[in-house]
Amino acid sequence: MASFAHSEIAVTIPSRLLITRDSVHAGDDCEAPHARWINLQEIETLEAALRLLLHNGYLPSIAGGCATWIVRGPQALAVIAQQWQEPRFLVNAQSTLVNLEELRFVYLCQVDPELVFDCLLTGAELPDKYSGFKTSK
Repeated sequence: MASFAHSEIAVTIPSRLLITRDSVHAGDDCEAPHARWINLQEIETLEAALRLLLHNGYLPSIAGGCATWIVRGPQALAVIAQQWQEPRFLVNAQSTLVNLEELRFVYLCQVDPELVFDCLLTGAELPDKYSGFKTSK
């Protein structure tokens, strides 16, 4: 009788992550909260997930090219600006998303993203998002 050795096979079970974002104008409201589910592998990082979402056009562009977004989980995780090439992280970009239930993109209109990032880093109050474009300089 032949005997077969069984080797262990590592299986990574994908998890689902809810992605939502604010509307950017009244016509955009009909689909709010713009919910999407994405499948993540257990080793998926925050940085990789944001790159994928940005590459796939999940966040809309606005006229003027100065949209500012806060990426939130249980707390603020990153700031994204339409005029920036990359997100700026408030936490370790290599953090895994395995225990995260939702990523929420909070739209701050055209508030200066540098100012938003600085406020989040220091714990200062965020500027009013309806006050128009503000610079940190």
